[in-house]
This record gives sequence, C-alpha cells and structure tokens, in this order.
Amino acid sequence: MTTNAYTPLPNETSTWQQPGAWHKPCIVHVTMVAREREPIFGTLTHNGTRAEVEKTAIGWILINQQQRMLDLCPEMKILADKVMPDHHHIVLQVRRTMPRSIKEVVRGYMQGCKAEARKLGFEGNLYDAPPYYRVLTH
Repeated sequence: MTTNAYTPLPNETSTWQQPGAWHKPCIVHVTMVAREREPIFGTLTHNGTRAEVEKTAIGWILINQQQRMLDLCPEMKILADKVMPDHHHIVLQVRRTMPRSIKEVVRGYMQGCKAEARKLGFEGNLYDAPPYYRVLTH
C-alpha cells in the first residue's frame, strides 16, 4: 500500500519549524488579505501600457506603516512589497536574531494599519484572517 504522506529526506531539516526559528535570520513572504477580499487598498487601472494599482488612503497607510515597522524592528529589511486592491505582499529579510518573532512584528504592523485606518473613519477590521507566511530561506 502506498501513502501520499510526505517523508523528509534523511538530511532534510525543517529548522524554520523549531522553537525560536521565527526570530532568526531568514527571508519570509507574507500575504495579508483584506476582509472579505474587499478592494479597500486600491483600484486596478491601466495607463495604456501597463496595469497599475491606484492606492486608496488605506493603501497608503500600508506603505507608511512599513517604515514604522522597520523603525521599531531594525533587524529586518523589506526586500519587496506590493499593494493590490484586496491584498498585499511583503517580502521580509531578518538580518540578525530579533527579540520578537516575525509573526509578532507582522501582527503589530497589521494592528498599526488598523489604528491608522480608524483615524480616517474606517470601521471594523482591515483583515478577517491571519496572514499567510511562506519561508523562502532559513
């Protein structure tokens, strides 16, 4: 009988799953999806040669909060980011071991975005699910 269960190779390790791994140097792709996939971050447009996202005020909050996140967590660097109408991506590099985990830092970023959006009159949550994490290197 064959099984579809994944069996790691003998030398393969999942170090990113070990305790404390989310504090150590790595590169992680984070995707955060707007509540009910509403296009609250921007509008997709076409300028005649390429598609672009015209950011809403909330979309600009996402960008501005990235700098605040880096100010509070100098161990990290943003390698790439993209705001889409109903979700956004950030590729984060942890350059040296941090006191907080990536998940704690991203949660703080999301809470900061929500607080700034409320100042503009936005009610409720920006997100209705936790972010998706994809470890690219560890």
